[in-house]
Amino acid sequence: MRSEIQVRGVNGNMIFLERLKLAARHSGVGESQAEIATSLKLSRQTVNRWFKGGSPNRAMISTIAQTWGVNAEWLASGTGTLNGVTAPKDATEDELELLATYRSATAKVRKIILSIAKAARKA
Repeated sequence: MRSEIQVRGVNGNMIFLERLKLAARHSGVGESQAEIATSLKLSRQTVNRWFKGGSPNRAMISTIAQTWGVNAEWLASGTGTLNGVTAPKDATEDELELLATYRSATAKVRKIILSIAKAARKA
């Protein structure tokens, strides 16, 4: 558990801060308040409220989702998947992140990712 707030809700589901940080990582943004605030062009005080257990309104959720290329419904409530992609239930977080990265990449970058994966498999 992180010290600033409880990371998992009462029923074990991700809370907003955990989803926010995962979305930030997915989009290549760091997880610190300053990095998130800079990426979203917000004050650090606004992001600090989220780190202390608050959550943004629906309009801001939509802005974050568009900016970072994630599923707004997932970001707001945890319903669905980070990027709208359905993956096997036993997929690890790394596998989901790799799939999300691949699917959000340009055709050129997808070829590079695939080449690296094939080379790694042979190693």
